[in-house]
Amino acid sequence: MAPSNDDKKNSSLPVLCKIRDRDHDQSVCALHEMKFLLITIDVEFSFLLLLWFMALLSGARNAKNVYLSQNIYDRMKKLFLEKKDPLISAAVLLANTYASSGEIDKASDIRLEIYKSGTKKKVGLTWITADGQLYTFRAHDRSHPRSNEIYAEGEKISNEIIKYGHQYDSSWITRVLDEDETVESVLCGHSERLAIAWGFVANPNASKLQMVKNLRICGDCHRSTKLIAAIRQCEIIVRDANRIHHFYKNGQCSCNDYF
Repeated sequence: MAPSNDDKKNSSLPVLCKIRDRDHDQSVCALHEMKFLLITIDVEFSFLLLLWFMALLSGARNAKNVYLSQNIYDRMKKLFLEKKDPLISAAVLLANTYASSGEIDKASDIRLEIYKSGTKKKVGLTWITADGQLYTFRAHDRSHPRSNEIYAEGEKISNEIIKYGHQYDSSWITRVLDEDETVESVLCGHSERLAIAWGFVANPNASKLQMVKNLRICGDCHRSTKLIAAIRQCEIIVRDANRIHHFYKNGQCSCNDYF
């Protein structure tokens, strides 16, 4: 088992003893060891703190709490100024929070700042294995040779979850819809929803589907997948950017809806 931060801090005591008791050459080595120990503790603490702030920001976004989201983001900018990628991810979450709360202009301003920074927003991708082959999906992907079957299965799944009371949540859509789009078509086009549909096309009697997503799963897809797992009696495991979600056949998720 990996040592905890407390264990590492306590381990600095024998290092200090080395510095006190040994000769010059040995003391130099002990100082280098102490320096490495302190750097390790600092890096691990910084990483854990970053994860903690991102979890807070994600929770504030789920609660559509604009005030809290802005305060968390402002704090992150002060603490993690040198960490470009996490700050971009945080800015995207903040923009989505404003958009889901109806403050479209504010969300657009943040996205414009991201664009001006020269950093491209990460494209959402989901990977799933079927019959020993790896498949990749992006939102509204039609590159698969059996796309018609995938979208037909997606529509079938959508009808099933609606029958069981699911109502699509438009707050998870952070852009203006095109004329030919609906809330349902946009959310059902998310990469993880396409991957799930393909999983059932490839194996209609699947008892378990496993996939990896490079971004956080959205709230609507999370609620949908809980229903899909229960209706189809199929465990669905999704490793997203934040955690592993194990959707059980009883319609519950291992994250207890904390994502």
